[in-house]
Amino acid sequence: MLFNPFHLANSSGYLAVSLLRFASRRRKVLLYFGFAFLLSAVILSPWAVFNLQRFGRLIWLRGDFGIQLYISLHPNVTVSFKEALRTPGAYVAPNADVAARKEMAKVGEPAYSAARLADAVNFARQDPGRIAGLIAKRFLRYWFPLTGRPLQTVMFFLLTACSLLGLADLWQKRDPARWLASTILLCFPLLSTYTSVIRSIDSAFTG
Repeated sequence: MLFNPFHLANSSGYLAVSLLRFASRRRKVLLYFGFAFLLSAVILSPWAVFNLQRFGRLIWLRGDFGIQLYISLHPNVTVSFKEALRTPGAYVAPNADVAARKEMAKVGEPAYSAARLADAVNFARQDPGRIAGLIAKRFLRYWFPLTGRPLQTVMFFLLTACSLLGLADLWQKRDPARWLASTILLCFPLLSTYTSVIRSIDSAFTG
């Protein structure tokens, strides 16, 4: 966490799994995570103070949830990341869109991210039918991607099958992590535009 403070955002999941798996040593688990959080807070405090002076509020970790959600949900959005790269106006990330980059530089990343979050939520409310269809397509493409290469497509299908078998094994063994694993596997593909790129979660459950 000290080398990459962003992992602090994921530590709640690790803490939950650790508390479930090591129920007899929960005190030690809490002490370990408590010390890690405290040490991280001390190290990150100069950054948080700088953000307070610059943006008017304490910001301990950089977060761009609003930006990422807007990239995934906006009027010109496509089903997948690859399609977005080929479609004008579909990939609206600041690193690729000049207008977005200028706006973020003008107002600052926190304000820009908050504005994009509001835009994404409003878009979802205005066209829920399209959003539902988009999510369904992404879910299917994530689990069963058609890559245009028969062998690669078959390998991805096999990887998906192995992931589901691994998940079933967790439930059969009543593993404490089964709820967390199920939530990740079911929810991660819903909003992600990387429908045939990110397979790391699959790999985690095929061993």
